[in-house]
Amino acid sequence: MKAAYVVFIVVIVSAVDTVIAACTFPRNVVGEWVYKTYTPRIPDNVGTLSVNETTMSLFDTSGSLFMQIDCENGPNGDGIYTTRLFVNATGSLRYRCIVIEQRDSTFTRLDLGRDSPLLASLDCSSLGNVGTNVGLFQINPVAKTYPIQGVFEMTYNENGILCYDPVSAVDACKDPTVMNISYSACPKANKVAQQSQYQCVANWTSDSANKGYLLTMERSVSADNIPDYHCFVYDVGNLGDTGELYLSKAGNPPWLCKASQEEASSDDGAVAMRLTKRQDCNNGSLAAWSLGLIISMCISSLFNAVY
Repeated sequence: MKAAYVVFIVVIVSAVDTVIAACTFPRNVVGEWVYKTYTPRIPDNVGTLSVNETTMSLFDTSGSLFMQIDCENGPNGDGIYTTRLFVNATGSLRYRCIVIEQRDSTFTRLDLGRDSPLLASLDCSSLGNVGTNVGLFQINPVAKTYPIQGVFEMTYNENGILCYDPVSAVDACKDPTVMNISYSACPKANKVAQQSQYQCVANWTSDSANKGYLLTMERSVSADNIPDYHCFVYDVGNLGDTGELYLSKAGNPPWLCKASQEEASSDDGAVAMRLTKRQDCNNGSLAAWSLGLIISMCISSLFNAVY
């Protein structure tokens, strides 16, 4: 796992007689990425992003330039970023406070504060509460092994409704990089039986090392061909136990791994799951147990559909 680091951009002030270095982006973010944006109450943007040492260029799915972020030194040698948001092909110059957080080699997050036409009026004190979040996802990432291995029974809480009968299942054995979740039908939550596959592309722990984050990828069927990403939060301390494990899938937006998200929480549209381990991956009776559970789930789904 790779520890996260944070780069603040309006905090470096040079002393007198000190040589001012050119403002550059961290080397780790230089390259080509897929991006997704999230701004409360504003439609999300998706597309591709190209980064060199001094400029980030965000393109929408049609290939048009959507936003440009330039790294430059302020009048006192401060490291600042200026942005140009292209609306109707006109790039209006604005100043922003930006935090760059690399969570894994395959995933970086940008937190953009509110923009300002004047450098002197920038306020970087509330980046976590306002502005825009941008997720940078590596193109064609190498899949990673899940820290959660085995076959589990699962109950889940969605929209405040607990779905526990019949039980659902989680299987992370057939491919160590893919987690298969089989949701049983849950009439109370208007949930039909379905199966979803989540490929692990990033994995890191919180600063306290007690909370783990998984970023997963689903291939999207949308016309833009941009994958769907989902963030899961789990309790690192329970990984070695044979009992219960709590896992929470983020709500809106599904890719944004929030520090406030808890592994047993269903707040903000998250799906909270309680996993009970039934088999290790190398157990010889695994196939029979899994088949029995799948048959039970199918019968239950058919019963719910008929009655």
